[in-house]
Amino acid sequence: MVEPEGPSGPRGQGLPVSSWELAKMSFGVLRERPRLLVFPLVTALAAVGALLLLVGAAFELFSQPGAFANFSSLLGVVIALGVVAFVVLSVVAALMTGALMGATHAYLNGGTGSVGEGWRLARGRWRALVKWGLVSATVGLAIAAVSNLLFARAWLVGLIFNIAAEVGWAVTTYFIVPVVMFEPWPAIGTSLVRSTRLFVTTFGKTVISNLWATLLLLPGLVVAIVLGVVALLEFAHGALLAAIVLGVSAVVLGAFVVLVADAIDSILTTVLYRYATTGRVARAPPPSIVRVGGPFDRV
Repeated sequence: MVEPEGPSGPRGQGLPVSSWELAKMSFGVLRERPRLLVFPLVTALAAVGALLLLVGAAFELFSQPGAFANFSSLLGVVIALGVVAFVVLSVVAALMTGALMGATHAYLNGGTGSVGEGWRLARGRWRALVKWGLVSATVGLAIAAVSNLLFARAWLVGLIFNIAAEVGWAVTTYFIVPVVMFEPWPAIGTSLVRSTRLFVTTFGKTVISNLWATLLLLPGLVVAIVLGVVALLEFAHGALLAAIVLGVSAVVLGAFVVLVADAIDSILTTVLYRYATTGRVARAPPPSIVRVGGPFDRV
């Protein structure tokens, strides 16, 4: 596989950009294409639905007469259902993330960046995305299983292993979805190596631009927490209506911030991937626009 040239190559735009510009570009994409929030929303709704089904199944199983006499076997059934739900959600998340990154990449390269365009691009790579979702779920479950086993024997060893494994896996797979979406899909090991190399190449900008994005999202989260605390205080003082209004506001705002954070994470990853592989940051002009003597003129 021939790798795209980086920021210093002939495809780049020459001047380096700051991490702040990369983070700002990510928020700019979401501001111009707010409907892209539908992708993390679908993932969130799928997670909530899976949780409700799992709780309902557990309640149905344990509410039967003599259920606690077969507690171990019923618990095994619930755990098995939880594993299946986790794997399905991992595949759904991979597909939705791929669609969001596809729409972002298309928009930055002059496309419409619509929900339909993102979904069309993800459908074109659905086999690769499903494979990645299955691998991600398998590794996640393996890390959790080993961590729990070590934690039961020596909690500090289990904790250290869990942190090291989670961080290492996150670093290794940070660019895996863009690699799956926009490059030939080779063996999984090769794709993981490619993702890791891209992370190492952009390490400073990746870390700092993510910090900038977090800081930009922090005010909304703080306001949601403050509203929640005030709602509890109002409830303690007997102001039920005010507590309900403030509580609902806190939940809605908090959910919205989490949704935006999820979308920004995928958009920023795409922006960083594009910068690492082409050197480009600014959005390319749409195909219907050409440069004539300096300004853009429609043709």
